[in-house]
Amino acid sequence: MLNSGREPVNRSPSTKRASVRYASRFPYLEHLAWSHNPAHVHHLAMSAVPTPPREIFDPAAGPVLLDAIGEGEREMTRLLAERYGVPSERILLVSGLSEGLYLAACALIEPGDFALVETPGYQSLAGVAIAAGATIRTLPRGLDGALDPAEATACIARTVEEARGAGRRLALVMLADLNNPTSARLTDATVDALAEASRYAGATLLLDEVYRDADPGRPVGTAQSRHPDIVTLSSLTKAYGFGGLRMGWLMAPPELRDACWRVKLFLTVDVSGPAVGLGIRILRVADPILEWARPILEENRQTLTAALYDRPSGFVMPEGASVGTTVFPYRPGGPDTLAEVVSWREIHKLAVIPGAWFGAPSGVRIGLGKPPDAFRKALEVWLSALAAPARA
Repeated sequence: MLNSGREPVNRSPSTKRASVRYASRFPYLEHLAWSHNPAHVHHLAMSAVPTPPREIFDPAAGPVLLDAIGEGEREMTRLLAERYGVPSERILLVSGLSEGLYLAACALIEPGDFALVETPGYQSLAGVAIAAGATIRTLPRGLDGALDPAEATACIARTVEEARGAGRRLALVMLADLNNPTSARLTDATVDALAEASRYAGATLLLDEVYRDADPGRPVGTAQSRHPDIVTLSSLTKAYGFGGLRMGWLMAPPELRDACWRVKLFLTVDVSGPAVGLGIRILRVADPILEWARPILEENRQTLTAALYDRPSGFVMPEGASVGTTVFPYRPGGPDTLAEVVSWREIHKLAVIPGAWFGAPSGVRIGLGKPPDAFRKALEVWLSALAAPARA
């Protein structure tokens, strides 16, 4: 659950309390700070696939173009346009999903505007909207990630009325497909309903699609190809295993794409030349990477499903919800897991993500993005922690 933005509700041992005088409009993103803590040994928090082996890449492809600004950017944009069926003029290369989210929020939100954000959901969706000055309202999804088209439309309509009553407007509707933490997909009918309702309200629909390519149940694609007036974002991090590259993209109507580029001039200006060069190489073998990664995810998913069959410590796994790189086990009606998660790290050096940071306190997010042997070992540590007597 996103806090007020004034100070962290929980922080890693190496993170010092920041004075509220500094960066007070930026909510503390506990999830990201936690995931990058070096104290973790047994990782069930990794939501990206492992880095693919060298054998996937063509050894005859020659050296990586390290200074890929200009022609390299055009080539990567061309590859993305071809892969996702979106015209090049709608694509902006960005330094990872995080930058893309911030660019879009700053381009679309004026202080006082309303933003409607899914819950449970990724902290950064609401975080960037708050940083841009928005008033946040929530769009509920089930703990299985489900979202009925009619319920989505009704929630948008209610938020529009509230915003108008306050003399404001609904500027942005923000969701992820696949959802983070549940890894549930949005149906085409729900995406169509969200796009139409946002359009009618004068708002922009934004979809974080960074996990979408990991979903084996539908073709690689983007909702931006069907709804040219929405914003979609993705990167080479989650489904392709190259998080350290910080190579992503934003797709939007040309005028909005140019507005995001204008904001980018205040940040990174250009994407990294080496990241573009490597990104081109990765996109050329994107399908083989998915063919290699998806069986790893499925093996880990089946291992976790079997481990949770007897509901250890009351945890259940929503049937059919997880189709990507994460799973969200939870205790129906159970307590906040945050204290337990902290104790698991302190005692067992185990990393999972507490559900509170997604707006669903009774659960934990488990990432499937580890080699199966390492995943099984970390899972055994978690099951042992669940079986251990609680500390007084």
